[in-house]
Amino acid sequence: MSQRMEALAKATEARLGIAALREAIANGLPIAEAVDDDRAHPMKVADLLSAIPKWGPVRVNNACDTVGIFGRELVGDLDQRRRDALVAYVADPKGYSPHLAVAPAPPRTPRRAPNKDEPRARRYPARIAVLAQDLRGGGWSVAEVKGILDRDHGLDVSKDTIRRWTDPKYAAAVAARIQRRNRKAWAERWTFELGGSRRTPEYEAGFVKRMRDEGVLWPDVARVCGIVFGGRWTVERCKGMASEHERPRLRVAA
Repeated sequence: MSQRMEALAKATEARLGIAALREAIANGLPIAEAVDDDRAHPMKVADLLSAIPKWGPVRVNNACDTVGIFGRELVGDLDQRRRDALVAYVADPKGYSPHLAVAPAPPRTPRRAPNKDEPRARRYPARIAVLAQDLRGGGWSVAEVKGILDRDHGLDVSKDTIRRWTDPKYAAAVAARIQRRNRKAWAERWTFELGGSRRTPEYEAGFVKRMRDEGVLWPDVARVCGIVFGGRWTVERCKGMASEHERPRLRVAA
């Protein structure tokens, strides 16, 4: 209960800060100071611009399109270059020039080939996953957490992703399901070469033992053998063949 109260207090404090900042902008606070204010970090760019007097949806959309910023982006996620461009446009929309407002962007480094051993890039910032865990720990439902992330951070996170962030058992079940699916697809792609007919007991036993050595589950072994060799294959039959015959020398077809 205390965690939920702390989460509620943080959310309330953030909303009050945003409201106070919007009021200050409406009273004449320069946008250059507003974008550097900590209270603006959880705000969407469109919400920040709409607080400027006489700035409606049309002017806000024009500003975002000209500068190259999505209105749903958070102010805290903008780098200094895009912040400077936004400030320059608000100061003089008619005289704005992207080449004069900010320094040119640094040259892009060439993309290197991906390394399969490295973890994949995250789609969402780590702080969002931590926030979702804190909210779930405070008693908020998955649907409520999804609404908070969409309303306060502009992120459309699926319920399945939130469950995988906040429920270790569900995440493990999803990972196991994906692993079983990949193993099944892998087993169905394997082909072997061996002299003589494929229906020899030695070849069938070698086929079974090879898949088992590679970690394929017994039910999947029986299913694949039924497709490759035909007839009725059961787990007991596969286990019997694997234990009675020695594994012949096999090689994977190129």
